[in-house]
Amino acid sequence: MLGAVALLAAGCAAGSAAAVPASGPATAQQLDSFASCMRGHGIPDFYFSTAGSNFSPGPTQTYIKIGGYVASADTSLPKFTAAQHACQSRLPVPAPLTSAELEQELSQQVRRAACIRAHGFPGYPDPAIQNGHVSQPAPPSSIDQRSPRFQAAVKACH
Repeated sequence: MLGAVALLAAGCAAGSAAAVPASGPATAQQLDSFASCMRGHGIPDFYFSTAGSNFSPGPTQTYIKIGGYVASADTSLPKFTAAQHACQSRLPVPAPLTSAELEQELSQQVRRAACIRAHGFPGYPDPAIQNGHVSQPAPPSSIDQRSPRFQAAVKACH
């Protein structure tokens, strides 16, 4: 997971559905609304399925997990970030983590970043805590996130 919850904690154009409540877990209806908005903003085939299903992202895809649901998308595309920002109001704000949960998540993500660096990407950044959530900064532009080598490193370190 590439900071997925923080990555996706980011409304659609006027005239679309109302914003969701400001806190609590995302419901299937909210995820459907978010996915529809993402597709409407140029991210085709963006759908959530249950995390236990036979889910397999493509070679340039990143897992995006929210609760018990998972989707895949090429998060390196500039239009992904634009769509995410346009659709963020469709999701509730994640509940804050306890200090212990935050430290555990940060520790896991730091180990993941170190693993990716050890797999040949020395410029891959460490995550940081921002606004009570673990956030993974975007890799430098020198790292081609769509390259098979990078995808193999991500898979090995997942």
